[in-house]
Amino acid sequence: MNIVRLLLTFLLSVAGVAQGWVDRTGGNGPGPMNYRPSMGFDPVHGYSVLVQNSHPGGGQTWTWDGQTWTNRGSAPNNFGGMAWHAATQQLVGESSPSSFSYSSHTLYAWSGSAWTSLGTVTGGSGGFFSAGAYDPIRQESVFRIASMQGALVYDGNSVFLRTMVSGPSGYGSTETMAWDPVAQRVVLARNESVYQLVGATWVALPIVRFYEWSGFGWHLRYPTTSPGLLGGMATDTLRNRIVRFDGDHPTSQTLGASQPHHTWTYANGTVSQLTPPLAPTPRENASMSFDSNRGVIVLFGGSDNNGPYADTWEFDLGPMASFHSYGSGCLGSRGIPTITPVAGSLPRIGSTFTLQVSNLPLSGPAFLAIGFSDTAYGGTPLPLDLGLIGAPGCNLLCAIDGLYGLTNVLGSATWSINIPNIPGGRFFNQAIPFDPTATPLGLTTSNGGHSILGL
Repeated sequence: MNIVRLLLTFLLSVAGVAQGWVDRTGGNGPGPMNYRPSMGFDPVHGYSVLVQNSHPGGGQTWTWDGQTWTNRGSAPNNFGGMAWHAATQQLVGESSPSSFSYSSHTLYAWSGSAWTSLGTVTGGSGGFFSAGAYDPIRQESVFRIASMQGALVYDGNSVFLRTMVSGPSGYGSTETMAWDPVAQRVVLARNESVYQLVGATWVALPIVRFYEWSGFGWHLRYPTTSPGLLGGMATDTLRNRIVRFDGDHPTSQTLGASQPHHTWTYANGTVSQLTPPLAPTPRENASMSFDSNRGVIVLFGGSDNNGPYADTWEFDLGPMASFHSYGSGCLGSRGIPTITPVAGSLPRIGSTFTLQVSNLPLSGPAFLAIGFSDTAYGGTPLPLDLGLIGAPGCNLLCAIDGLYGLTNVLGSATWSINIPNIPGGRFFNQAIPFDPTATPLGLTTSNGGHSILGL
Protein backbone atom coordinates (compact mmCIF):
# COMPACT_ATOMS: atom_id res chain seq x y z
CA MET A 1 0.00 0.00 0.00
CA ASN A 2 1.50 3.41 -0.95
CA ILE A 3 1.92 6.10 1.67
CA VAL A 4 -0.84 8.39 0.43
CA ARG A 5 -3.36 5.55 0.48
CA LEU A 6 -2.11 4.45 3.89
CA LEU A 7 -2.52 7.99 5.21
CA LEU A 8 -5.97 8.37 3.70
CA THR A 9 -7.19 5.01 5.01
CA PHE A 10 -6.06 5.75 8.55
CA LEU A 11 -7.26 9.35 8.69
CA LEU A 12 -10.71 8.43 7.42
CA SER A 13 -11.04 6.13 10.41
CA VAL A 14 -10.19 8.81 12.98
CA ALA A 15 -11.27 12.16 11.53
CA GLY A 16 -14.32 13.56 9.77
CA VAL A 17 -14.67 17.00 11.42
CA ALA A 18 -17.03 19.32 9.52
CA GLN A 19 -15.10 22.23 8.06
CA GLY A 20 -15.43 24.88 5.38
CA TRP A 21 -18.33 26.79 3.77
CA VAL A 22 -21.90 25.50 3.55
CA ASP A 23 -24.64 27.25 1.52
CA ARG A 24 -27.63 27.72 3.85
CA THR A 25 -29.71 29.89 1.53
CA GLY A 26 -33.47 29.30 1.78
CA GLY A 27 -36.58 30.99 0.47
CA ASN A 28 -37.66 32.93 3.54
CA GLY A 29 -34.77 35.31 4.22
CA PRO A 30 -34.09 39.00 3.63
CA GLY A 31 -33.97 40.21 0.05
CA PRO A 32 -31.00 41.77 -1.77
CA MET A 33 -29.70 44.91 -0.10
CA ASN A 34 -28.18 47.85 -1.97
CA TYR A 35 -26.70 49.13 1.27
CA ARG A 36 -24.50 46.95 3.43
CA PRO A 37 -26.55 45.18 6.11
CA SER A 38 -25.35 45.16 9.70
CA MET A 39 -24.93 41.89 11.59
CA GLY A 40 -24.00 40.73 15.08
CA PHE A 41 -24.61 37.69 17.28
CA ASP A 42 -26.82 37.68 20.39
CA PRO A 43 -25.81 34.68 22.55
CA VAL A 44 -28.59 35.34 25.07
CA HIS A 45 -31.31 34.85 22.46
CA GLY A 46 -29.21 32.40 20.44
CA TYR A 47 -29.31 34.00 17.00
CA SER A 48 -27.52 36.34 14.63
CA VAL A 49 -29.22 39.71 14.23
CA LEU A 50 -29.19 41.45 10.85
CA VAL A 51 -30.52 44.92 10.05
CA GLN A 52 -31.62 45.41 6.47
CA ASN A 53 -30.85 49.05 5.79
CA SER A 54 -32.93 51.39 3.72
CA HIS A 55 -31.57 54.77 2.69
CA PRO A 56 -33.27 57.04 3.42
CA GLY A 57 -35.82 55.55 5.78
CA GLY A 58 -35.80 52.87 8.45
CA GLY A 59 -34.79 49.26 7.97
CA GLN A 60 -35.94 45.83 9.08
CA THR A 61 -34.53 43.56 11.78
CA TRP A 62 -34.00 39.90 10.90
CA THR A 63 -32.65 37.02 12.98
CA TRP A 64 -30.96 33.76 11.89
CA ASP A 65 -30.94 30.79 14.29
CA GLY A 66 -29.08 28.39 12.00
CA GLN A 67 -32.26 27.11 10.38
CA THR A 68 -34.65 29.99 9.70
CA TRP A 69 -34.66 33.72 9.04
CA THR A 70 -37.32 35.60 11.07
CA ASN A 71 -38.45 39.19 10.51
CA ARG A 72 -38.52 40.93 13.91
CA GLY A 73 -39.87 44.31 12.77
CA SER A 74 -38.48 47.77 12.14
CA ALA A 75 -34.99 49.02 12.86
CA PRO A 76 -33.49 52.51 13.35
CA ASN A 77 -32.54 54.53 10.31
CA ASN A 78 -29.12 54.11 8.63
CA PHE A 79 -27.94 51.34 10.91
CA GLY A 80 -24.20 50.70 10.99
CA GLY A 81 -21.86 48.43 12.96
CA MET A 82 -22.86 46.06 15.77
CA ALA A 83 -21.00 44.67 18.77
CA TRP A 84 -21.92 42.27 21.57
CA HIS A 85 -21.24 44.26 24.77
CA ALA A 86 -20.39 41.32 27.03
CA ALA A 87 -20.16 43.35 30.24
CA THR A 88 -23.85 44.29 30.05
CA GLN A 89 -25.00 41.33 27.90
CA GLN A 90 -26.34 43.62 25.17
CA LEU A 91 -26.13 43.59 21.39
CA VAL A 92 -25.33 47.21 20.56
CA GLY A 93 -25.54 48.95 17.18
CA GLU A 94 -24.94 52.45 15.80
CA SER A 95 -27.39 54.57 13.81
CA SER A 96 -27.08 57.93 12.06
CA PRO A 97 -29.95 60.30 11.13
CA SER A 98 -31.46 60.50 7.67
CA SER A 99 -29.49 63.60 6.69
CA PHE A 100 -26.18 63.64 4.88
CA SER A 101 -24.41 65.57 7.64
CA TYR A 102 -24.12 62.48 9.86
CA SER A 103 -23.00 64.74 12.70
CA SER A 104 -24.94 62.84 15.36
CA HIS A 105 -24.84 59.18 16.22
CA THR A 106 -27.13 57.09 18.40
CA LEU A 107 -26.35 53.71 19.94
CA TYR A 108 -29.16 51.20 20.39
CA ALA A 109 -29.43 47.92 22.30
CA TRP A 110 -31.48 44.94 21.10
CA SER A 111 -33.99 43.68 23.70
CA GLY A 112 -35.10 40.62 21.75
CA SER A 113 -38.11 42.45 20.34
CA ALA A 114 -37.06 46.08 19.76
CA TRP A 115 -34.14 48.51 19.64
CA THR A 116 -33.78 50.81 22.66
CA SER A 117 -31.67 54.00 22.63
CA LEU A 118 -28.59 54.05 24.85
CA GLY A 119 -27.66 57.64 24.05
CA THR A 120 -26.83 60.10 21.28
CA VAL A 121 -23.62 61.97 20.59
CA THR A 122 -23.53 65.11 18.48
CA GLY A 123 -20.36 66.29 16.79
CA GLY A 124 -17.38 64.69 15.18
CA SER A 125 -17.12 63.53 11.61
CA GLY A 126 -18.50 60.43 10.03
CA GLY A 127 -20.84 59.04 7.46
CA PHE A 128 -23.30 56.33 6.59
CA PHE A 129 -20.91 53.39 6.81
CA SER A 130 -19.78 52.40 10.29
CA ALA A 131 -18.19 49.38 11.94
CA GLY A 132 -18.09 48.17 15.54
CA ALA A 133 -16.42 45.66 17.86
CA TYR A 134 -16.18 44.95 21.58
CA ASP A 135 -12.94 45.48 23.50
CA PRO A 136 -13.08 43.03 26.47
CA ILE A 137 -9.88 44.45 28.01
CA ARG A 138 -11.47 47.88 28.49
CA GLN A 139 -15.06 46.55 28.52
CA GLU A 140 -15.97 49.06 25.83
CA SER A 141 -17.86 48.74 22.55
CA VAL A 142 -15.95 50.73 19.94
CA PHE A 143 -17.48 52.15 16.75
CA ARG A 144 -15.76 53.98 13.93
CA ILE A 145 -17.90 55.99 11.55
CA ALA A 146 -16.38 56.53 8.08
CA SER A 147 -13.55 59.11 8.33
CA MET A 148 -13.75 59.61 12.12
CA GLN A 149 -10.21 59.82 13.53
CA GLY A 150 -11.06 58.42 16.94
CA ALA A 151 -14.03 56.29 17.94
CA LEU A 152 -17.54 56.33 19.30
CA VAL A 153 -17.40 54.45 22.61
CA TYR A 154 -19.97 52.80 24.88
CA ASP A 155 -18.62 51.80 28.30
CA GLY A 156 -21.82 50.19 29.59
CA ASN A 157 -23.06 53.42 31.14
CA SER A 158 -22.69 56.22 28.60
CA VAL A 159 -21.97 56.94 24.94
CA PHE A 160 -19.18 59.38 24.07
CA LEU A 161 -16.66 60.36 21.40
CA ARG A 162 -13.00 59.60 21.98
CA THR A 163 -11.37 61.73 19.28
CA MET A 164 -7.67 61.11 18.77
CA VAL A 165 -5.04 62.38 16.37
CA SER A 166 -3.61 59.06 15.22
CA GLY A 167 -5.56 57.03 12.74
CA PRO A 168 -6.35 56.41 9.09
CA SER A 169 -7.07 59.53 7.10
CA GLY A 170 -9.66 60.02 4.43
CA TYR A 171 -12.84 58.12 3.72
CA GLY A 172 -12.77 54.36 3.45
CA SER A 173 -15.47 53.07 1.11
CA THR A 174 -15.78 49.96 3.26
CA GLU A 175 -14.66 49.42 6.83
CA THR A 176 -15.12 46.44 9.15
CA MET A 177 -13.99 45.77 12.72
CA ALA A 178 -13.44 42.72 14.90
CA TRP A 179 -11.64 41.74 18.11
CA ASP A 180 -8.26 40.02 17.74
CA PRO A 181 -7.89 37.63 20.73
CA VAL A 182 -4.20 37.00 19.95
CA ALA A 183 -3.08 40.65 19.82
CA GLN A 184 -5.73 41.62 22.40
CA ARG A 185 -6.75 44.58 20.21
CA VAL A 186 -9.75 45.72 18.21
CA VAL A 187 -8.82 45.52 14.51
CA LEU A 188 -10.09 47.88 11.83
CA ALA A 189 -9.82 46.77 8.19
CA ARG A 190 -10.58 49.26 5.44
CA ASN A 191 -10.38 49.63 1.69
CA GLU A 192 -7.62 52.01 0.64
CA SER A 193 -5.41 52.54 -2.42
CA VAL A 194 -1.71 52.13 -2.99
CA TYR A 195 0.20 53.42 -6.01
CA GLN A 196 2.23 50.85 -7.92
CA LEU A 197 4.26 51.19 -11.07
CA VAL A 198 2.64 49.17 -13.87
CA GLY A 199 4.92 49.39 -16.88
CA ALA A 200 5.69 53.09 -17.14
CA THR A 201 2.50 54.25 -15.40
CA TRP A 202 1.73 54.73 -11.72
CA VAL A 203 -1.65 53.12 -11.01
CA ALA A 204 -3.77 53.34 -7.85
CA LEU A 205 -4.57 49.75 -6.89
CA PRO A 206 -7.05 48.83 -4.13
CA ILE A 207 -5.64 47.25 -0.99
CA VAL A 208 -6.97 46.30 2.45
CA ARG A 209 -5.10 47.96 5.31
CA PHE A 210 -5.33 46.92 8.96
CA TYR A 211 -5.30 49.19 12.02
CA GLU A 212 -5.39 48.32 15.72
CA TRP A 213 -7.15 50.32 18.43
CA SER A 214 -4.97 51.03 21.46
CA GLY A 215 -7.82 52.64 23.37
CA PHE A 216 -6.42 56.04 22.43
CA GLY A 217 -5.76 55.83 18.70
CA TRP A 218 -5.44 53.68 15.58
CA HIS A 219 -2.08 52.15 14.67
CA LEU A 220 -1.28 50.66 11.26
CA ARG A 221 -0.19 47.02 10.99
CA TYR A 222 1.80 45.69 8.03
CA PRO A 223 0.90 42.07 7.20
CA THR A 224 2.99 40.43 4.51
CA THR A 225 -0.07 39.71 2.35
CA SER A 226 -3.57 41.10 2.01
CA PRO A 227 -6.59 40.95 -0.31
CA GLY A 228 -7.45 43.87 -2.55
CA LEU A 229 -10.99 44.50 -1.34
CA LEU A 230 -12.96 43.80 1.81
CA GLY A 231 -15.89 41.46 1.93
CA GLY A 232 -16.65 41.02 5.62
CA MET A 233 -15.04 39.70 8.81
CA ALA A 234 -15.90 38.30 12.23
CA THR A 235 -13.99 36.77 15.14
CA ASP A 236 -14.08 33.03 15.75
CA THR A 237 -13.64 33.21 19.53
CA LEU A 238 -13.37 29.42 19.87
CA ARG A 239 -10.24 29.31 17.69
CA ASN A 240 -8.91 32.83 18.36
CA ARG A 241 -8.88 33.90 14.73
CA ILE A 242 -10.54 36.67 12.76
CA VAL A 243 -12.11 35.11 9.68
CA ARG A 244 -12.36 37.28 6.59
CA PHE A 245 -13.98 36.87 3.21
CA ASP A 246 -12.60 39.19 0.55
CA GLY A 247 -14.23 41.23 -2.20
CA ASP A 248 -11.79 40.38 -5.01
CA HIS A 249 -14.52 39.49 -7.50
CA PRO A 250 -13.55 38.93 -11.16
CA THR A 251 -14.47 42.49 -12.22
CA SER A 252 -12.79 44.20 -9.26
CA GLN A 253 -9.46 44.89 -11.04
CA THR A 254 -7.51 43.74 -7.98
CA LEU A 255 -4.47 41.50 -7.87
CA GLY A 256 -6.57 38.70 -6.36
CA ALA A 257 -9.46 38.96 -8.82
CA SER A 258 -8.43 35.88 -10.80
CA GLN A 259 -7.36 33.59 -7.96
CA PRO A 260 -9.80 30.91 -6.71
CA HIS A 261 -9.68 31.36 -2.93
CA HIS A 262 -11.10 34.29 -0.95
CA THR A 263 -11.20 33.09 2.68
CA TRP A 264 -8.57 34.40 5.12
CA THR A 265 -7.66 34.42 8.79
CA TYR A 266 -6.02 37.26 10.71
CA ALA A 267 -4.22 37.08 14.06
CA ASN A 268 -1.71 39.56 15.50
CA GLY A 269 -0.82 41.02 12.13
CA THR A 270 -0.47 37.65 10.39
CA VAL A 271 -2.79 37.10 7.42
CA SER A 272 -3.26 33.55 6.09
CA GLN A 273 -5.20 32.57 2.99
CA LEU A 274 -7.28 29.38 3.27
CA THR A 275 -8.22 26.94 0.52
CA PRO A 276 -11.73 25.58 1.22
CA PRO A 277 -13.09 23.46 -1.64
CA LEU A 278 -16.41 25.38 -1.67
CA ALA A 279 -17.05 29.05 -0.93
CA PRO A 280 -19.46 31.91 -1.67
CA THR A 281 -18.93 34.00 -4.79
CA PRO A 282 -16.45 36.77 -3.88
CA ARG A 283 -18.24 40.01 -3.07
CA GLU A 284 -17.82 43.34 -1.32
CA ASN A 285 -19.84 44.58 1.67
CA ALA A 286 -20.82 41.14 2.98
CA SER A 287 -22.08 41.00 6.57
CA MET A 288 -20.59 38.44 8.95
CA SER A 289 -21.07 37.37 12.56
CA PHE A 290 -19.80 34.50 14.69
CA ASP A 291 -22.44 32.20 16.17
CA SER A 292 -20.60 31.21 19.35
CA ASN A 293 -23.39 28.80 20.37
CA ARG A 294 -22.82 26.66 17.26
CA GLY A 295 -19.20 27.60 16.52
CA VAL A 296 -19.76 28.87 12.96
CA ILE A 297 -19.33 32.11 11.03
CA VAL A 298 -22.53 33.38 9.37
CA LEU A 299 -22.29 35.40 6.14
CA PHE A 300 -25.13 37.21 4.41
CA GLY A 301 -25.34 39.25 1.23
CA GLY A 302 -22.80 41.61 -0.24
CA SER A 303 -22.49 42.80 -3.81
CA ASP A 304 -20.32 42.92 -6.92
CA ASN A 305 -20.65 44.69 -10.25
CA ASN A 306 -23.63 42.50 -11.12
CA GLY A 307 -25.64 43.71 -8.14
CA PRO A 308 -26.42 42.65 -4.53
CA TYR A 309 -26.67 39.09 -3.19
CA ALA A 310 -29.25 37.67 -0.78
CA ASP A 311 -27.61 34.35 0.07
CA THR A 312 -26.76 32.87 3.46
CA TRP A 313 -23.57 30.89 4.12
CA GLU A 314 -21.96 29.35 7.20
CA PHE A 315 -18.28 28.65 7.72
CA ASP A 316 -16.72 26.25 10.22
CA LEU A 317 -13.02 27.07 10.64
CA GLY A 318 -12.51 23.77 12.42
CA PRO A 319 -8.94 22.67 13.17
CA MET A 320 -6.14 24.83 11.82
CA ALA A 321 -3.41 23.25 9.70
CA SER A 322 -0.26 23.07 11.80
CA PHE A 323 3.14 21.46 12.18
CA HIS A 324 4.93 21.09 15.52
CA SER A 325 8.42 19.78 16.11
CA TYR A 326 8.88 17.56 19.14
CA GLY A 327 11.69 15.57 20.70
CA SER A 328 15.28 15.84 19.47
CA GLY A 329 17.53 14.02 17.06
CA CYS A 330 20.97 12.58 17.74
CA LEU A 331 24.38 13.72 16.54
CA GLY A 332 25.49 12.44 13.15
CA SER A 333 28.59 13.01 11.06
CA ARG A 334 27.23 16.39 9.83
CA GLY A 335 25.31 17.54 12.86
CA ILE A 336 21.88 16.60 14.14
CA PRO A 337 19.42 15.61 11.38
CA THR A 338 16.42 17.94 11.35
CA ILE A 339 12.98 17.96 9.73
CA THR A 340 11.10 21.24 9.22
CA PRO A 341 8.37 22.37 6.81
CA VAL A 342 9.57 24.14 3.68
CA ALA A 343 8.98 27.88 4.19
CA GLY A 344 5.26 28.65 4.05
CA SER A 345 4.22 24.99 3.83
CA LEU A 346 1.58 23.59 6.18
CA PRO A 347 -0.64 20.48 5.87
CA ARG A 348 -3.51 22.50 4.37
CA ILE A 349 -6.38 20.56 2.82
CA GLY A 350 -6.13 20.51 -0.94
CA SER A 351 -2.48 21.57 -1.02
CA THR A 352 0.91 19.87 -1.23
CA PHE A 353 2.74 19.72 2.11
CA THR A 354 6.55 19.52 1.93
CA LEU A 355 9.07 18.70 4.64
CA GLN A 356 12.75 19.61 4.42
CA VAL A 357 15.28 17.14 5.87
CA SER A 358 18.66 18.70 6.70
CA ASN A 359 22.07 17.68 8.13
CA LEU A 360 22.13 14.27 6.47
CA PRO A 361 25.45 12.67 5.51
CA LEU A 362 26.62 14.04 2.15
CA SER A 363 25.65 10.78 0.50
CA GLY A 364 23.98 7.50 1.31
CA PRO A 365 20.46 6.33 1.96
CA ALA A 366 17.99 8.07 4.26
CA PHE A 367 14.37 7.33 5.08
CA LEU A 368 11.38 9.21 6.42
CA ALA A 369 9.01 7.36 8.72
CA ILE A 370 5.30 8.21 8.74
CA GLY A 371 3.25 7.03 11.70
CA PHE A 372 -0.05 7.62 13.41
CA SER A 373 1.15 7.55 17.00
CA ASP A 374 3.89 9.15 19.06
CA THR A 375 3.09 7.16 22.19
CA ALA A 376 3.29 3.52 21.05
CA TYR A 377 4.66 1.39 18.22
CA GLY A 378 2.86 -1.90 18.29
CA GLY A 379 2.98 -2.80 21.96
CA THR A 380 6.17 -0.82 22.64
CA PRO A 381 5.90 2.58 24.36
CA LEU A 382 7.45 5.60 22.63
CA PRO A 383 9.91 7.25 22.67
CA LEU A 384 12.10 4.15 22.35
CA ASP A 385 15.78 4.39 23.35
CA LEU A 386 17.81 3.05 20.41
CA GLY A 387 20.96 3.00 22.50
CA LEU A 388 19.92 -0.49 23.51
CA ILE A 389 20.63 -1.67 19.97
CA GLY A 390 23.73 0.39 19.21
CA ALA A 391 22.58 3.99 18.57
CA PRO A 392 23.32 5.82 21.85
CA GLY A 393 21.50 9.14 22.27
CA CYS A 394 19.02 8.29 19.51
CA ASN A 395 15.29 7.72 20.07
CA LEU A 396 12.47 6.44 17.91
CA LEU A 397 9.81 9.15 18.30
CA CYS A 398 6.94 7.89 16.13
CA ALA A 399 5.45 4.63 14.95
CA ILE A 400 6.67 3.38 11.58
CA ASP A 401 3.43 2.70 9.69
CA GLY A 402 5.13 3.61 6.43
CA LEU A 403 8.73 4.21 5.34
CA TYR A 404 9.63 6.51 2.48
CA GLY A 405 13.03 6.52 0.78
CA LEU A 406 14.52 10.02 0.50
CA THR A 407 16.68 11.34 -2.33
CA ASN A 408 19.78 12.59 -0.52
CA VAL A 409 21.35 15.51 -2.39
CA LEU A 410 24.55 16.57 -0.61
CA GLY A 411 23.02 16.15 2.82
CA SER A 412 19.54 17.53 2.11
CA ALA A 413 16.22 16.01 1.01
CA THR A 414 12.54 16.87 0.70
CA TRP A 415 9.35 14.84 1.11
CA SER A 416 5.92 15.91 -0.19
CA ILE A 417 2.38 14.67 0.18
CA ASN A 418 -0.98 15.86 -1.17
CA ILE A 419 -3.23 16.60 1.81
CA PRO A 420 -6.71 15.01 1.59
CA ASN A 421 -9.92 16.73 2.72
CA ILE A 422 -9.93 15.21 6.20
CA PRO A 423 -9.85 18.10 8.71
CA GLY A 424 -8.49 17.12 12.10
CA GLY A 425 -6.49 14.17 10.80
CA ARG A 426 -2.95 13.95 12.13
CA PHE A 427 0.27 12.09 11.45
CA PHE A 428 3.89 12.01 12.67
CA ASN A 429 7.23 11.94 10.87
CA GLN A 430 10.87 11.22 11.72
CA ALA A 431 13.93 11.01 9.47
CA ILE A 432 16.25 8.00 9.80
CA PRO A 433 19.50 8.42 7.83
CA PHE A 434 22.19 5.77 7.51
CA ASP A 435 25.41 7.20 8.95
CA PRO A 436 28.06 4.44 9.35
CA THR A 437 30.55 6.57 11.29
CA ALA A 438 28.06 8.10 13.72
CA THR A 439 26.88 5.10 15.75
CA PRO A 440 27.70 1.38 16.01
CA LEU A 441 24.25 0.68 14.54
CA GLY A 442 25.15 2.86 11.57
CA LEU A 443 22.19 5.23 11.70
CA THR A 444 20.92 8.36 13.43
CA THR A 445 17.52 9.95 13.91
CA SER A 446 16.00 13.42 13.56
CA ASN A 447 13.50 15.30 15.69
CA GLY A 448 9.85 14.33 15.34
CA GLY A 449 7.21 16.24 13.41
CA HIS A 450 3.49 16.35 14.30
CA SER A 451 1.14 17.47 11.51
CA ILE A 452 -2.56 18.32 11.86
CA LEU A 453 -4.69 18.64 8.72
CA GLY A 454 -6.89 21.68 8.33
CA LEU A 455 -7.52 24.91 6.47
